[in-house]
Order: sequence, then C-alpha cells, then structure tokens
Amino acid sequence: DGRGGEGVGWGWGGGAVVRLRGGGGGRAVGIDASRHKRLLARWRLQGAGTANCRVRNGDIARLPFADDSFDVVVLDEVLHVAGQTLTALHEAGRVLRAAGRLLIVDRIRPVARQLRDRRGDARLIDNQLTAALSEVGYRVSHRVWFPGRNMEYALFAAETDNGQRRTGTHG
Repeated sequence: DGRGGEGVGWGWGGGAVVRLRGGGGGRAVGIDASRHKRLLARWRLQGAGTANCRVRNGDIARLPFADDSFDVVVLDEVLHVAGQTLTALHEAGRVLRAAGRLLIVDRIRPVARQLRDRRGDARLIDNQLTAALSEVGYRVSHRVWFPGRNMEYALFAAETDNGQRRTGTHG
C-alpha cells in the first residue's frame, strides 16, 4: 500500500503478493505450508531484488509471531481449503495491530448465486464469511468480486468493529 507498514500473509507461496507488499518499503513475510511454493516465492523475490520480504513455513493455526505484529494480514486462497475459518481468522486478528487491515482473497460466492447453485462445493459464501468476521470482532469494509465467468473470486477488506476485538471469552 506504499505506507511502509509491515505485512504478513498465508498462501503467498507464489511470491507475487509478497513482492507487491515489499515494494512499499515495509517488511513483508509470506507464509506457506508448501515447500515447493516457498521455494518458488524465494526464487521470485531474489529475481526481483526484494530484500525486505521473507517467506517462511507456517501453520494457519499457530503463526510464529507475537501479538500485534503487523499492519496488514492477507489470507490468499486459504480459507476455502483450510476448513478452519474461525481459527485462521482468530490467528490473523492476534497478529494484526489494532488499526490494521485484514484482506481476504478467496473463492467467495455471493449469496444470491449460492441459492441458485446448490452443488455444495467448498467455496465460502459471502454472508457466512461476514458472520465469521463479525464473530471474531471484524466488519467488512469493502468487498469486490473479480471479473470472470463464475463470479467466485473476491477480495474482502475487513477492519476491527468499532476498534474493539472480541476475545471469544465473552458472549
């Protein structure tokens, strides 16, 4: 985003988002469980001469970072395959600073489209993701579907709801 903040993201193994994030002068760390994708990302970053970006192995449920470590957290096509949406969102919220932004790029279907197509595939539904974000103390500030035949890839931007994060210990 050009402000020099610090960002982390899951599913950045390909390196493209890490490279874009690192161009702003801040630190960026890409997390991917796939050894092959981490190697690919490192190769791409080396070719781009991006010294402020790193790629690490990581578990979506336990990031190796302290609380409040990052200005931006990106979840890049991990929620629809992880099967641990709330766990991943809680962990993203843990490492995200209070005024930070959570960006989700994934296969997310609009509710109206899901009602017409009941195949029961693994895609997220926009109202389910919005409810999950609310449960962990976030609200959707922006959403956009990428152009395409199936209208299934989307970017959701979220921020803390009224500056308060829920801990899950209170109703």
